[in-house]
Amino acid sequence: MDAVGYGAVFRILDSMAAQLGGPGLVRNLLPQVVHHLTVDDERREEGSAMGVFGAVADRPVYARTEAAGVRVQARDGDDTLWSFTLPSGKIGALVLARAGDRDVLAVGTLDGSLRAWDLASGDVLHDRPAHTRGGYAVAATTVGDRGGVATGGPDGVIRLWDCDADRVVGVLTGHTGAVRALTFGSTDGRSVLVSGGDDATVRVWDPAAAEVLHELTGHEGWVETVTCGHVQGRDVVVSAGSDAVVRVWDLGGGELIHELEGHGGTVRALALTTVHGHGALVSAGLDATIRFWDPVAGKQIRELSCPHWVIGLALGEMDGRQILAAASSDGYVPLWDLATGELVRTLAAHQGGVTAVAFLDTADGVRLASAGADRTVKFWDPRSGQRLRVYTDLGGVVTSLAGLEGLDLVVSADETGAVRAWRREQGESIALTPHVGAVRAVVPVRVLDVDALASTGADGMLRFWRAGDGAPLDATRAHAGGGHILAVGSLDGRDLVASAGGDRTVRIWNPHPLEPLYALTGHATDIDQLAFGRLEDGRVVLASASGDGTIHVWDPRTGQPVTTLRGPAGRVTVLVFGQVGQHTALVSGTDQRELHLWHPSSGNLVETVPVDDVPLAVGFGEGEQQELFVLTEKGVAAL
Repeated sequence: MDAVGYGAVFRILDSMAAQLGGPGLVRNLLPQVVHHLTVDDERREEGSAMGVFGAVADRPVYARTEAAGVRVQARDGDDTLWSFTLPSGKIGALVLARAGDRDVLAVGTLDGSLRAWDLASGDVLHDRPAHTRGGYAVAATTVGDRGGVATGGPDGVIRLWDCDADRVVGVLTGHTGAVRALTFGSTDGRSVLVSGGDDATVRVWDPAAAEVLHELTGHEGWVETVTCGHVQGRDVVVSAGSDAVVRVWDLGGGELIHELEGHGGTVRALALTTVHGHGALVSAGLDATIRFWDPVAGKQIRELSCPHWVIGLALGEMDGRQILAAASSDGYVPLWDLATGELVRTLAAHQGGVTAVAFLDTADGVRLASAGADRTVKFWDPRSGQRLRVYTDLGGVVTSLAGLEGLDLVVSADETGAVRAWRREQGESIALTPHVGAVRAVVPVRVLDVDALASTGADGMLRFWRAGDGAPLDATRAHAGGGHILAVGSLDGRDLVASAGGDRTVRIWNPHPLEPLYALTGHATDIDQLAFGRLEDGRVVLASASGDGTIHVWDPRTGQPVTTLRGPAGRVTVLVFGQVGQHTALVSGTDQRELHLWHPSSGNLVETVPVDDVPLAVGFGEGEQQELFVLTEKGVAAL
């Protein structure tokens, strides 16, 4: 059973426990992780040691991963030039590159992050993080003509994003458990962010100062949902969760105003608004009811029984009426007139349940976005019920949606930790986090006149980023089964990118315009390494190696095979072209602690050299001696 299946089963258990034993029984009855759709991080593979040769200020160096991050050292001595630590995530990709006038170290991690440093100053050039194990909550606001986004996840960290610049601008820490709920609000003319989480607290933040204004306590279980608003001149925040009690707080002072009881299971969604001049509060949850409250008097006004659990709520205006949309676990989105309780329309939205809904006011009128367990995001015209667009290029189930008014964007967080901003009807999305899942390879590449980085990973995407600031340039789906390896070569004055992945196919790409040139097949096992080189006759070639000991050499100009080299089986950890005298050499290293020296023009294996550990990288020396350097976990040796 996959993560979505387990999530559904545990929600059933949660609801049954609440209905049979009452709200008091449900408090922290089940492990907190099961109350959302999440990816089991225990299935992620551990990062293995990695190394690479390069140069800093024309000095030969190497970079090698270590327990806390990565270290850059001089090749000709023990001098440590830089040591960088990573706050989380094991390294899945490592590269030393020259970007314009900068020497750059870039890493991709198994939690989906991408980071680059300037090796002259040690400064971080850009840091594009992902929440580990999943994104649980997302909130969005507009400040002037710019979009601000907050995301939270199981790591308990809240990240603040500038949506227009595609970068993190702040990090809020303090929650001791997963952050389940986020919303923006305002009080006394100041913008605030409100969060709720597994530590049973609600926190009110000043996002500009990155400090907590209030910590609201009283919940007896994890907080699943929060909302802010104005009720008869008073700024309030409302919160609810697994204890089935809806609490109303004064946003400015943090005092508890009301405790509203009545739900028989976890409360998953809240909405606060004004109807006919009076405050109106709506709550819904796993007891299959939607309840309407007077937040001033603290009394229930109306109750709607639903055929299935309600996972989310959204409020929008349509034809002068306030419309309430519900995300239902049966895959439907019912729309009600909030003032009368009349059912306006029901959208057959998703297979396997709706996980989030959000309204968006656009130049073309109000739109509704929905996300489902079928791993799609859909946009609707709620007036007609017409489906306008479907996004299917998702790596995980979306767990939260938020609209950015005035920018025609909907921001999503999903179970893998990815955060995206969706353009409502234009068939594209902006990936705020680099990859869905582990980053497996990063290489430097020129895209037109721009120094860039290309990356690929478990999501099978090939993405291009500006090396200096991490701004996204282009992306495409490259490989089914994930992308594992990248290489860059130059042909006729332009860079080409080669990729290989879980489909055992090598693909050659033109970076601009981004398009596939060739798909090369022939490997019987997974492809371990790729390398571009140049033969003695001047031809540019591409070599690909797999664990059965086969190395295919290809002509990237035509996509045709040049030769096949067959050696002993073993996972290939290194593949690099170099010059030995007047001849082109190809060196492959394997997990059998051997280096194999090939003459690719003739197809001959020239020499096999044992080494003292698994080779991580191989470099060719300068000058007449033609030394060969090998990097292992034990250090650098000259052969």
